[in-house]
This record gives sequence, C-alpha cells and structure tokens, in this order.
Amino acid sequence: MVKPEGTIEGIPTAFTSTGTGFSHPVTIDGGSVVLWAIDPAALQSVLKDAAIALRDGEVKQSSYSEVTEDGLAIFRLFGPIGRRMSGFDAWMFDGVDSDAVGAELLEAAANPAIRGILLHIDSPGGSVAGTKELRDIVAGIEKPVVAFSDGAMLSAAYWIGSAADRVVGTPTALFGSVGIVATHIDKSKMLERMGLKVTHIYNGALKTVGTEAEPLSEAGIEYLQARVDDIYSLFASDVAQGRGIAAEAVRRMESAVFIGEKARAQGLVDGIGSFTETYTQTRRGVGIMDLKELKTEFASLYGEVITIGKASITKEEAAAMFPEIARDAEAAGIVVGAERERTRITEIRESAFEGQTELVERLIKEGTSADDARKTILQDQKTRSKTGLANMLAGDPGGLGQNAEGSAAPIAAKNRSEAGDKLTEIARNKVKEKGLSFEKALAEACTEQPALTAMYRGK
Repeated sequence: MVKPEGTIEGIPTAFTSTGTGFSHPVTIDGGSVVLWAIDPAALQSVLKDAAIALRDGEVKQSSYSEVTEDGLAIFRLFGPIGRRMSGFDAWMFDGVDSDAVGAELLEAAANPAIRGILLHIDSPGGSVAGTKELRDIVAGIEKPVVAFSDGAMLSAAYWIGSAADRVVGTPTALFGSVGIVATHIDKSKMLERMGLKVTHIYNGALKTVGTEAEPLSEAGIEYLQARVDDIYSLFASDVAQGRGIAAEAVRRMESAVFIGEKARAQGLVDGIGSFTETYTQTRRGVGIMDLKELKTEFASLYGEVITIGKASITKEEAAAMFPEIARDAEAAGIVVGAERERTRITEIRESAFEGQTELVERLIKEGTSADDARKTILQDQKTRSKTGLANMLAGDPGGLGQNAEGSAAPIAAKNRSEAGDKLTEIARNKVKEKGLSFEKALAEACTEQPALTAMYRGK
C-alpha cells in the first residue's frame, strides 16, 4: 500500500514512481501525482534536489548518443529518467529525457549506416511517464540492441534495458527493483500553521484524491493503489516478455535489487563482463572484426584468408567474401600497407638464427611472406645444424659423448636421423637459453646425451 510521507516544502503533493527520476506532475483527478519507477531509497534525495533545481531555470540539452567508426550507436543513459524535463535539467544535467532518447533511437534504427545499438545504462530509475514508451521503442528495433551497466540498471532503467536482445553487467552492477512506488505529501498541518485554509470546488468523489491540502483517505489510498497496481502489471509483463521468464517469477522478486551473478541467476542478466568486453562482443555480433582480432583469436580463419589471397582471386571476389577486411583496406590504404610490410620484415628478422643474415635479407627483398620465410629459415638451420653435427662428430677425439656427472636425463631415438634431429633441437634450445654459439651448444648436447651421440655416429 502507498503510505503518506513527510512534508518536503516546494514539491508537488503526491508522487508515484518506478525508480529514481523526475518529471512534471501528472494530474490524477484532483491531486498532483507523479508515477515513478525508482529505487525508493533514492526518491527523497531526488525530490529535495528537484526543489532546488526548479528554481534554477533551463539547461541546454545535449545528445545522448554517438556513432563509432564501426557503425555502432552507443547511448549513454546516466542518471534519473524523466519526460520533457525543464528546470530539473539543472540538477540532472547528465540525466535522461526519455522523449529525447526515444527520438534518437528511432533515428539510429532508420539509419542504414548504424549496424547495432549499445545502451550504456547507469540509472536508479525514473518517472513512469515516458518509460514504457521508450521501452517499446527499444523492443521494436530490428537491429541488434545490447544493454550494459557498470553501475545500476534499476526500476525504470531496467524496464527500458530489459527490452534489449542481451543484458550484460559488471560483477558489482545492480539490477532489478521491478516495482512502482507512490508518495503523497500531506501539507495540511503546514497550511494550518500558516493560517491558510483550502476549499475545493469540484464534482466527482475522487476528483480531489492526492491533494496536498489534506491527508489521504482510505478511499483515496485504495484509488491510488489501483493505479500503482495497473502500472506494475505493465512493468512486470514487459520485463517477463523481454527476459523470457514468467510474469509470476518477476512478481516473486518483490522489487528486490540483485548484484552481478545473483541478477544473472534470477534471469535479469545474460552475461557478466566489462564495457570493453561487451563492446567487442557487440561488434562481433553484427559482423565487425579487424585484422588483428582475426589473426590473434581466429588463426585458422586468418590462414584461410591468406590462402585465398594466394590463390590469385580478384579484388572483387575477395571483397565479396570478406567485406569487413575489404572496407578496412579501403579506409586504411597506404598506411595499412606500410604497417603490414613493417610487420612482415620484423617477423622474418625475429625468426632468424645466427649466421643467416644473407638469407634473411634475400627473403625480405623477394617479398616472401613471414610464414613462408619462417619455413625456409628453419629448413636452412636444420641443414646447417646437421652438417655441423656431422663435422663435429667426425673430428671427436674420443672424449665427446662420454657421460658426465650431472648430465641430463637420457633421451631415446629410433634411428640415426632421429638422433641427429634431437641433438640439434637440444643445441638450438641451449643457444636461446644460454646465448651460446651453436658449436658450444652442440658440444654440451652431445656430452649430456651420450646414447644419442653414439647412435648418430653409428655405434
């Protein structure tokens, strides 16, 4: 039931809320009543600040959205939510005008250059007026819509966010508060102390329900409760539809607030993650991926792209198969080409072993890809290593290959070729780990692995 609250001078008589927010009072019969979808704990603070803001005049309204180069529209819904806000804008400069946001959402939905929408929400809620309308706009957008919060997505804010295709939050973000609150302020005692008496001239028994000049009667409370219940039914039904859960399950939450994983357990959230992770997932959800992501996270697909490129397909065919890569290439032009060439040269040089300077420079000059260059470099090193091993063993005076105290665990080989490969591999590792020359590293390997050495020498 709605309970009368204390007097706050300068605020309209009665308020009904879904969360935290402010809008012009909505007259219900004879009283001024604002319906709120708001976290009740925040309501009194909002009303006090609203009284101050109402004296401060208008503040210039700014856009709530921006469009990234990737074609995503990011909407920032920070602060209380209200409709057609005026003087309250001064206090709620970073707040949300639901009508303005709705207009921008419709523009984004109709703009073919925008491929998806990300709602970044941090709000304790707001007034009922305009909230369902904004929620319905979100629900009707055919493009992918993701709602994310790293603070709070409560009450009116959750009513709006629940209509998105996916809801994501950080581990500490708050979700829920699915409910309506109404507050009536009785100023009759204050008016009496001031020597004022209010007389209503009206018809209809319910015309003066909510008036600040007198306490709410039982009939008035019952009347307003019915309106709160009507709004709550719409709220719970929309959340249930948006989240794919039963309306009764929403009601059983009793307007509670849930954090992170607990919100996910209640079905209010789909995933837990940061804004960066959510942004990346949203990009991928609409088919946006750059070359770096393709190479590092989808290596096999990157290899397929390289293979197709080598197959002498036309530029038009490549663009049709990989439109994102084609657009990236067109946008970056010479800068991207230069960067890729620098990367190719760096990767080839980093793959080289000692004594391969001439080979490396030839591969760079010939335009060999980094992958093919690595194969050539490894094959050259393998040949050089086997030659060096054979020459060293041929000149062994007899001490080489003898077991020594502290030698490594023996490694077995099936034949002479395999023994040579394993000794070479051990030597290469020593070159990298100790900075030895290959000859010294090979000598250590032979000393540590007498069995491999003997097999390679045919003993």
